Amino acid sequence: MALTQDEKYELYFQASREVLVDFDGTLCEFAYPEFGRPRRGARAFMDWLMERGLRPIVWSSRLSSKYAPTLVERESVAFHIHRWLERHGIPYCGVDTGDLGKRLALAYVDDRGVAAGEGTTWAEARKRINEIHRREMARWKETRGEEV
Repeated sequence: MALTQDEKYELYFQASREVLVDFDGTLCEFAYPEFGRPRRGARAFMDWLMERGLRPIVWSSRLSSKYAPTLVERESVAFHIHRWLERHGIPYCGVDTGDLGKRLALAYVDDRGVAAGEGTTWAEARKRINEIHRREMARWKETRGEEV
């Protein structure tokens, strides 16, 4: 059944209030497969979103079909993320299970994010990708006991 124009508008309006916030490396220190400690300022950032009437939705690659291929696995991961957020007093409006693919939102906050919209040059995007690449390669070498 196709959505009416009013239903599409309502979905778009609701999405314009949601901010998707990544979990690993963004809200918590990267410690995969464990759950890291909250990053300094994470709770204040989520409070700031809520105070502005925005709806922070937590998302994570942990919930992708690659890492949690069954519904039962995704529900278990989502449960543990909910528990972690509550244990650390971090406000949120939901955890996106990723079942619907890329979700429409006002903004996406992610430790691997690269701005590429209006007001950002491609040179700035390349610089950010290089920064992320260096950090991730150092993290990889560190976990494997190699020199950085």
